[in-house]
Amino acid sequence: LLGEPYGWGGLYLHRDCSLVMVDLFSIFGIHLPRNSIAQLQSYPHQYLDKMSPSEKEQWLMKKGKPFLTLVGVQGHVALYV
Repeated sequence: LLGEPYGWGGLYLHRDCSLVMVDLFSIFGIHLPRNSIAQLQSYPHQYLDKMSPSEKEQWLMKKGKPFLTLVGVQGHVALYV
């Protein structure tokens, strides 16, 4: 996926952050909804927005599961690795 153009909401048939997550998880039989907000709300979630950057890092290292935990950042979704 490196070098692929970003397509917000699938614009011009390119992937956005949430479609990348759909593609990655579907390989393992895990269904995710199409958009980032729905993805983050589909499974148990924890809001980290009131934490400092170091508190967020500590929380992810303690409770996050690499390659399974989704992280929401200002309208985007990313995978904790």
